[in-house]
Amino acid sequence: MFVEARDWLALEQWTRNTSNVGATLISLLFDENPLSRWRAVEAMGVASRVIADTSLEKVRRVIRRLIWQMNDESGGVIWNAPESLGEILACVPELAPEYNRILAYYLYTSPFERGVHWGMARICEVTPEIYNDYTPMLVGSLRDEDPFIRYQAARALVNVGNEEGLTALQRLANDENKVKMYDRTTGEFGVFPVNSALLTKG
Repeated sequence: MFVEARDWLALEQWTRNTSNVGATLISLLFDENPLSRWRAVEAMGVASRVIADTSLEKVRRVIRRLIWQMNDESGGVIWNAPESLGEILACVPELAPEYNRILAYYLYTSPFERGVHWGMARICEVTPEIYNDYTPMLVGSLRDEDPFIRYQAARALVNVGNEEGLTALQRLANDENKVKMYDRTTGEFGVFPVNSALLTKG
């Protein structure tokens, strides 16, 4: 399938000619293979960008479905929902002001801490000012015992770029703890030292 192959041109064409694309892609987020789930996250952004050309409301429906499935009451929690939200709002930035605070609400909610930090960092690549008010929370995350969370908080703060965040980032200058994460440039998992996040603006 083109999602697994990361054939985004084929995905864009399929999206234009298919109804209920969001539900189909959401179903891929339940895949047992972590790499397949991450490629589905990436696909959510690509497809949402295409859908947004004709209907922002359809994208909103997908977003609301993802938010709903971050709750136990949904009957089927999607662990990668925060990452999907971050990818969608990065690819459809005109909706970021509507939903960025809802994503940030789950910043310290188990089991979504990693995903929300990643999602916020992803959004900051496109609209860095949107999380300026969350600088104190992200600075606090630089002290988290989880290197992955420190890395993502650093990614966000580098792009937000205000003095408070940039000053706090100095504490990670020698943090070489390794983080395994999905690399959107290769479509594979990679391993990165935490302090390499200080060089990832944009």
